[in-house]
Amino acid sequence: MIGLLWPLALVYRWIVSLRVALYHRGWLKGQHLPGIVISVGNIEVGGTGKSPLVMALATCLVQSGARPVVLTRGYRSGLGPDESAVLHGSELLLTPQQSSSFHADEARMQAQRLREVPVIVGRRRYAAARRYLQHFPAPSHWILDDGFQHLQLERDCDIVLLDADRPFDNGQCLPVGRLREHPSALKRAQLVVFTRANAKRPSIEVQERIESWGVRTLRVAFQNGEPRQVAGPEQAWRAVKRWSLAIGIARPERVIQNLPAWGIKLQHCYRVQDHSAFEPARLRDIARGSDALLTTEKDYWRDPALFDQLAIPVYYLPLDLAWTQAESLPNFLREFNLL
Repeated sequence: MIGLLWPLALVYRWIVSLRVALYHRGWLKGQHLPGIVISVGNIEVGGTGKSPLVMALATCLVQSGARPVVLTRGYRSGLGPDESAVLHGSELLLTPQQSSSFHADEARMQAQRLREVPVIVGRRRYAAARRYLQHFPAPSHWILDDGFQHLQLERDCDIVLLDADRPFDNGQCLPVGRLREHPSALKRAQLVVFTRANAKRPSIEVQERIESWGVRTLRVAFQNGEPRQVAGPEQAWRAVKRWSLAIGIARPERVIQNLPAWGIKLQHCYRVQDHSAFEPARLRDIARGSDALLTTEKDYWRDPALFDQLAIPVYYLPLDLAWTQAESLPNFLREFNLL
């Protein structure tokens, strides 16, 4: 079967490379926004930790006195192709032009964490940004979430995330592998951040290969905070005996395998695809056989009302970054004149 997919992978890689070349040579023109544009993206399909890094970057900019906004596509947000919305904390500053079923999970999570930072959601990000500018002053920085392949927007800096465990997957582009672009595309970046890094990962060879292209590298680990209650009767999480998990992220096994460290034993596990909605009836079913429900922060913010109606306590696991050096990100921003 894989042999049959090789021609498709070669065609896919050729098309992607051609598109990049057209923008690089100016035959296709990128659109410009006022202010500094910093893209955070990856070359792999799936979860490399973009949202935690976007939030860390926004927080760093705010602490430095900047006025950033986040500009995101909002995958499976319920918005039409030409629609956009703007979140600010719990408030919807700009409503969608038509859709009534707006439910962007990552955007809502970012808006709740970044109370001072507007989050603009729209598939056509330049149009979404221009709509924002019609109502509000221009920000100092635009953080382009999942933007490495979004060449329609010009940027001042590309930050690309690689999973330190398997930075290039099997080295092959879709559909043979999980790569959106060949690893050599990293030459376009200014910074590569290895996520889930530790003393052994990534390998020295991989890090040196990327740095030989003139690209800076940083390493960061993820750490789950303790379960945080967000709904239901108040109860200390350590007193819970029977847990159920509802999860819909790219690599759920990474969350599941860390639960024993918190002393959490699962009665039930309800999985859906990344960004997919949970069925209310199924949630109620697993809640009836449990003392509490656990989910991820992103899953909770997809539809808080769905969890708020359950009769048992609901908790989510927050995900944060742990830099190998505390000043890694601010130092990079200052070095590249992005602050």
